[in-house]
Amino acid sequence: MKQAETGFSLIEVMAAITIVAVLLAVAMPSFQAMLQGIQVKTAAEALNNGLQLAKGEAVRRNANVTFTLGTGTAWSVGCATPVLDTNADGVDECPAVIQSRANEISSANVTLTVAPVGATAVTFSGLGRATAANPITSLSVGATGTNRALRIVISGGSIRMCDPNIVSTGNARKC
Repeated sequence: MKQAETGFSLIEVMAAITIVAVLLAVAMPSFQAMLQGIQVKTAAEALNNGLQLAKGEAVRRNANVTFTLGTGTAWSVGCATPVLDTNADGVDECPAVIQSRANEISSANVTLTVAPVGATAVTFSGLGRATAANPITSLSVGATGTNRALRIVISGGSIRMCDPNIVSTGNARKC
């Protein structure tokens, strides 16, 4: 008796490759949109974390602490009026730079819009409230070519991240 041969024929392999290629072509646009959404969320959360850090350090140190935007989504947090080591413990009481971050997202797809135009910093008082002339009031992070966006709104002592694309009332994420 002759034994049956096992394996795949060339036609079966080509059919499987064609099916996989079609599925990838259909899924690619939604995969790219998902990646852009992740990039926008990562950049917005990085900026929000920097703002929250500045506010928290201002309250903890009972001093004015400034959040300053760099290029792209880079930022730094430091004391508005640096205080050097006054108690000789080797640590500055309120350093000029407490923490800084480079761009969390270096993608050309992510855009940052600051309001008011030209504002580059916001200073928080020892009570955690935004002070100073012409402070940043909102940061909008978006992706070019899509409606994916998040906005960080700074109002008094409140720092809130919201979605400007939500139109339904009653949704807590609405701007």
